[in-house]
Amino acid sequence: MKFKVLHRVFENRLRNYFVLMGIAVCFMAITTVDGMLSYMVLERKNEVKRFENKILIQPYSSEYPAVRSIIKEESVTSSLKIPGVNQEESSPLLWIPIRPGEDPMDTAEIMGIGIKPGCEENWIESAQIASGKRTLLREPDHSVILGNKAAKYFDTKSAGETIFFSGERWQVSGILHEAGTKFLVNTDDLVIMKLQNAQSAFKMQGMISEMLIATDKEAIDAVSNVLSVKYPYLEISSRQGLQKLMKKELELPSKFLGLVSLVSFFTAIMIMINLLVMGIQEKIQKPEAIITFGTSQSAIIKHTFIEAEFIAAFGGLIGVVAAMPAAYIFYRYI
Repeated sequence: MKFKVLHRVFENRLRNYFVLMGIAVCFMAITTVDGMLSYMVLERKNEVKRFENKILIQPYSSEYPAVRSIIKEESVTSSLKIPGVNQEESSPLLWIPIRPGEDPMDTAEIMGIGIKPGCEENWIESAQIASGKRTLLREPDHSVILGNKAAKYFDTKSAGETIFFSGERWQVSGILHEAGTKFLVNTDDLVIMKLQNAQSAFKMQGMISEMLIATDKEAIDAVSNVLSVKYPYLEISSRQGLQKLMKKELELPSKFLGLVSLVSFFTAIMIMINLLVMGIQEKIQKPEAIITFGTSQSAIIKHTFIEAEFIAAFGGLIGVVAAMPAAYIFYRYI
């Protein structure tokens, strides 16, 4: 029976080809969307790990990173004197889009961050250095550390070279290896500067985007409570708060990608229903089909269902296999 079905599948080549491709595209869309959403969730989980034992002080309703948020540096500097705060690892942060992103969902294609020299590890973490140094500590003013993507943007290949932005000359102290993440600000996109240099170059003296507070694991709750009382007009975000923020940021992409997946699923079902109806009508009208499968309506329907199963399974397999490189391309380049 199944050999006869395969024979019939190849007989209706043109129709079944289009059906096969339609199902493959639907499955590819479903799998690609699921893969992209999984990548986004994974990257946000990894990003939250960055804030283990850290707290952010920022204006309410700030995005991540707090690019469009501005507060006076002097208004939060007293937070460094709270018991339990690690002053050496804490730093004000100033986020500056150097090259705006083409995608509205992207904060910036190249992002600058002004940070206290010696605190770069808060963002570089395990990223390997490709050339030069990992810190701006004891480096001259107007020194920068470039992420891999930022180095390519400025056409820089090694430490010691000079780049220009914001109307000023900057010396490259270090270039990092590619980190390979996309959806969040990461070392690939970053131009790391000394805080005072960033404030001066972008005419934002005395202003910061947020304050990064480092503390011990045992003291983080106590420090958060003190900060909440001390700065009631600002948002105090620990790791749990950032998890909620990033979950909120995923709501719109999740709804959109979920809608794409749902439409693709129902489209595949409609294609299969159409294939079954057309197949049954075609076999009833053809004498050779009646001779092959008999006059029984159940026999014809059974044959049509088996034929549809072959096409759906093969089309789904093609779609899933094609989704793997498609998801990678979307993730890396789109």
